[in-house]
Amino acid sequence: MVKPYRRLLPAALVGGLLGLLLVAAAPVTAEDVVTTLAPTLDPQDLSLQAAAEYALARNPELLAMAQEVRMAEANLRLARAADRIQASVNGYASAGTQPNMITNPPDLMPDDMRMLEPGPRVSGDVRVIKPLATGGRTSARISQRRHLLAATRADLETLRLDVYYGTRAAYRRCLLNRMLVDVRRKDVAARRELVRVDSVKLEAGKIPLYYHLRDKTRLADAEQMLVNAERDLEVSCYDLSVLMGLQPPQQLRLSEAMPGYMPTEQDADEALAAAAANRPELAALRARLAAADAGISAAQAAYHPQLAVAVIFDAMAGRSMSAGGYTAALTAGVPLVDGGSRAAEVAMARAQQQQLSERERQVALSVAREVLGSLANLKAADQNTRTALEARAAAEEDNRITRLRYDAGKAINLEPLDALAALVKARVDAVQALYEYNDAVDELHRAMGCPPQEPAPGP
Repeated sequence: MVKPYRRLLPAALVGGLLGLLLVAAAPVTAEDVVTTLAPTLDPQDLSLQAAAEYALARNPELLAMAQEVRMAEANLRLARAADRIQASVNGYASAGTQPNMITNPPDLMPDDMRMLEPGPRVSGDVRVIKPLATGGRTSARISQRRHLLAATRADLETLRLDVYYGTRAAYRRCLLNRMLVDVRRKDVAARRELVRVDSVKLEAGKIPLYYHLRDKTRLADAEQMLVNAERDLEVSCYDLSVLMGLQPPQQLRLSEAMPGYMPTEQDADEALAAAAANRPELAALRARLAAADAGISAAQAAYHPQLAVAVIFDAMAGRSMSAGGYTAALTAGVPLVDGGSRAAEVAMARAQQQQLSERERQVALSVAREVLGSLANLKAADQNTRTALEARAAAEEDNRITRLRYDAGKAINLEPLDALAALVKARVDAVQALYEYNDAVDELHRAMGCPPQEPAPGP
């Protein structure tokens, strides 16, 4: 006679299976670290801030790095799962002439193994296992992966800074090339006017032929420089669109002008303190160093006893009988001899920790050097900008006076040509100086780790 509780075992197996399916279907949420919803973009009216925001939302390298964060989040959940209850429902339908051992399908946890007797049989079980003590290995691994997640997020922030400030630099490069095109166009227009005036003078017999030929040669040079400047502008717009993640790369119309010169000062000690507090590269290494500490603890846990509890509900039906029952067990194990593998793992973990410690020191030195170098660049750019603006004003006045003298017949042909060449050089130098000054300001902000879209202290 089959006992009543044995009749209930198949129902218990089915109920356990349904319960596990419900648990497996529960949604798992994760923090979104980068939005993939790009802001609205008008390529024919693109501001500096809009370009930077679009790049932060659509830059392919940044989006790929966001997936690294999600993988680190999944690794953390995987470590936490090792300390939780594991359950599986296993079923076997067998027939044969001799007993044999068989396991449940591979990679199914917890795993199951049983002896199947000869003859046709159907059997199954619900297996539940919960680790009780792992010598601190599980908690250490959870801590390790939590710190690695923090390090990966800091890596993402590092890339965000690179993309943000890189986009700003690319935008300013487009502005620089646009201003250079304007300088070259003014140069071509002025030289064409000089060719026209000298053509009239040549027809009147007031100047020799080689004056006119010299004018045309300088005009040809100016037109070539204009073509090259227009090419550079086009290429720089393509570079900006690639950095923003526009597909395909396209020409952009920038709505802003190059920022003007504003004298600034920045205290070195404050800049160094801001960099030490804000730079995500340092935060990433500190998190990896903490993960290495947890890795040492995880390796040392292999020396400690391990303890787990298991409960198994069985049911079996054959040609002439059926049976069922349960088993509850407390399992414990203590490692004794492993040939030195545990000691080697601990040594490797400590060496990794020391390596990261030295790398943190090196990166801290590099960050300090970047800050001090950026301050030096800003100081030089400040002086160069003031000098270039003064030189441009002087060149414009010199060109005006020289042109008046030439028109009055009191100067030879070389004088207005040289004055115009000096004016073009002064204008190019002034534009370049403004570009380098604004670039130096952003370079300092990047060195200090100033986050995107927030005002930075100092310059």
